[in-house]
Amino acid sequence: MPSSFADVMAVGAASYAAEIAALDAAGLPTILLHTGGGCTALQARCEAGRHLLITDAQDSLVWSRDAQEGWAVGAYRDDAAEEPESFLPRTDMEALCLCTLLWASTEEATGVVGGLTARDFHRPVYGELFDVVTTEVRAMKPHDPASIAAALAEHGRTADTTGYN
Repeated sequence: MPSSFADVMAVGAASYAAEIAALDAAGLPTILLHTGGGCTALQARCEAGRHLLITDAQDSLVWSRDAQEGWAVGAYRDDAAEEPESFLPRTDMEALCLCTLLWASTEEATGVVGGLTARDFHRPVYGELFDVVTTEVRAMKPHDPASIAAALAEHGRTADTTGYN
C-alpha cells in the first residue's frame, strides 16, 4: 500500500506507463498530473505554449484501467485560465467519429475511410486528422491513438492543437 502522495502518484503513473511512453515517443513529453481534489490527468506538453490534459471520458483518470471508459482531451494555453481552448467532449459527433475510428479494427476502419472524406468534417483540424488516419489505414499500418500521434509528429503536424485554424 502506498504510504505517501509521491508513492500514490508513482502507482498511477505506472498504470499509464504505456500511454506516457507513446506520447513521449511522439514528441509530447507527458506526466501524470494531480489536478486537485484527488483527480488526475495526463499532461502532454505541446509546442507554442500549449498542453493537452487527457482524462477518462467520464471523469478524471481512473486508478484501475479495467474501469476506464474512453478518453477525453482538452487543449490548453499555458498562460490561460482553466477553460480549454478546444475540447473533444463525448457529445461532439465529429470527435466521437474520429475516436471510434482510432479504436476500430482495420476491417471496420477501411469501411469508414471508404465512405467519408476530410471535407465531411466541419472543423478543418478534424478533416486533417481524418486524412492522417485514412493514410495509415489504407497502408494497413496501426491506427490507434499512439500510432496516429507518432505519424503526426513524424510529419511535423503537432504544432497546432486548438482545432481553430
